[in-house]
Amino acid sequence: MIATIKQINLLKLDELLGQGKELTLEDILNAIPEMEKRTFYNYRAELEKHFNAPLEVGNIGKESTYRYKEKGFSIRDQFIHELNLNIKTVQDALQGLSLMDGDDVNNIIIRLYLMGIKNDLLADHRPFMAFDNNVDLTGFEYLEKLGKAILDKQPLRIEYKPFVEGLQQLVIHPYFLKQYNNRWFLLAWSEPAGRIHNFALDRIQRMERTNEVVYYPQPNNVRFDEYFDDIVGVTNYDDREVETIMLRVSRKSYNYIVTKPLHWSQMPVKGGETEDWVTIQLRVKTNTELEMLLLSYGDAIEVVEPQSLRDTMKEKAERMAALYHE
Repeated sequence: MIATIKQINLLKLDELLGQGKELTLEDILNAIPEMEKRTFYNYRAELEKHFNAPLEVGNIGKESTYRYKEKGFSIRDQFIHELNLNIKTVQDALQGLSLMDGDDVNNIIIRLYLMGIKNDLLADHRPFMAFDNNVDLTGFEYLEKLGKAILDKQPLRIEYKPFVEGLQQLVIHPYFLKQYNNRWFLLAWSEPAGRIHNFALDRIQRMERTNEVVYYPQPNNVRFDEYFDDIVGVTNYDDREVETIMLRVSRKSYNYIVTKPLHWSQMPVKGGETEDWVTIQLRVKTNTELEMLLLSYGDAIEVVEPQSLRDTMKEKAERMAALYHE
C-alpha cells in the first residue's frame, strides 16, 4: 500500500507531539520540511477534531508550543484502523466494476484517484474538478440491489411509472446496468413485452425479489458488449435495421461534432462540403434518443436521409415553431 503525502506527514506530526517535548512551530517545520505553516494548522485541527488527540498548547516567550498532554499518546492505531476500513470500502466498490462498461470504469478510477490526491494538492479543500453525474438522482439507491439481482440471476417484481402511462406491475429478469445522459437504466427481459426492455431507474417506484417465477436467462444472441454499438442511447428495437443517416452540419458546429461525435460510426461524406455546410453520415438504428440528440443541435443540423427520419424531425420542428407563434 502506498501512503499519500498527507498521511505520512500526519503520522510524522503525531510522533513528534507524542515525545513530550514542547515544540514551537519552527521546530515542527524544521523536523518535517515538506509541511508548510498553513498545512500544520489544518493537521492540528484534524488531530483534535477527528482523532480527539489531547493536544496541549503552551508558550515559550511569545511563541506558542505544542505537544500531547499524555506522553506516548499516538493516533497510529486509530489511523490504521480507519485506513483499513476505507480500503475495504474501495475494494467492495471495485468488485462492482465488472457490471459496468468501459466509460463507467474510467470515471470511477478517476474518482478514486482524485479522492486520494485532492487533500494533498489543496490544503484548504477547495474543489478543482466536477463530474456531471448526480448521485442524488431518484432511483440511484437501486443500483446495489440490482447489481446483486443480476449476479444472483434473480427475477424481480417492480412497480414502474412510465412518463406517459399509468403505474405498471411487472415481473422482469435483470441483465445489465447502463448509464446514459446522467441517468441509469436497467436492461431486463420484460414478461409482458416478451423482449428485452430498458427501465429508467428513476421511474421505478418499488422493487422486490420474487421466487414465483423461474429466472429467464439472457438470450444467447444478446451480448451487451455489442448491444449498444448500433444505437444512440439505450433503446434497441429488434424490428429496426441499421440505416445510413445522412446529415448536413453547419460549419460553425462541425468542428465541435468532430471532437464529440454523434456516434462512433460518424464519418464525413466525400464531396459533401460547401462553404456553409459539411455532410456526414452515421450507421445506426433510429430511436428516440437519436431524435433528441439531433434536436439538441437546433438549426445546426439538417437530416437529409432517410426520408422517414427527415419527416419525423420536420414534424417536431413544426410543433416547436408553433409553441412560439404569436
